[in-house]
Amino acid sequence: MKKLFVITGILLLSGMLRPVFSQNSGIYMNSEDFTNGVLNHSIDCAMEKHKIFAPKKKNVIKVVREGQKYKYEKSNIYGYKDCQGKDYRFFDGQNYQVNEIGKVVIYQQGVSKPAIGEDPGAVAKFFFSKGLDEDIIPLTLMNLKEAFPENHPFHDALDAYFSGNTPVSSYDEFHKTYKVNRILEENLR
Repeated sequence: MKKLFVITGILLLSGMLRPVFSQNSGIYMNSEDFTNGVLNHSIDCAMEKHKIFAPKKKNVIKVVREGQKYKYEKSNIYGYKDCQGKDYRFFDGQNYQVNEIGKVVIYQQGVSKPAIGEDPGAVAKFFFSKGLDEDIIPLTLMNLKEAFPENHPFHDALDAYFSGNTPVSSYDEFHKTYKVNRILEENLR
């Protein structure tokens, strides 16, 4: 009787926790789907399996779900969400991880890893766009200034904050946002 009670409790508890930890994956057909969280070929990663193949160097994305294969040109869809909850956008055949949607959208390619011994490590590359459907360009001071040519207080704040060795891709841990978005928010015209 005691075993039955324990097993029932575990099953009940696991059933209640499953929705809390479930994560959906799939593809976004357009920016409206991305904004609204609408996933095509959506699965619950905790319950189902599928594969999304989005090679960085190829212009095609492949989805395998329930034995069916689907193939899309990257130029015809917006992006995808993986089972780790990361969103990606396609632009000019490239994959860009969406890091933040603020006054500008911040993207990343690659992952930073520290140098070890003779291994020089790796540095992630950062990009931005003025909106979800706008061109993605490298995140540099000059590109930010050119994106907001009339906002001179923003230019001055960028120069003041990023003089020295502070990278333009700095994240503000206290405010939980990229510093560029915080500076832009403070200097909107």
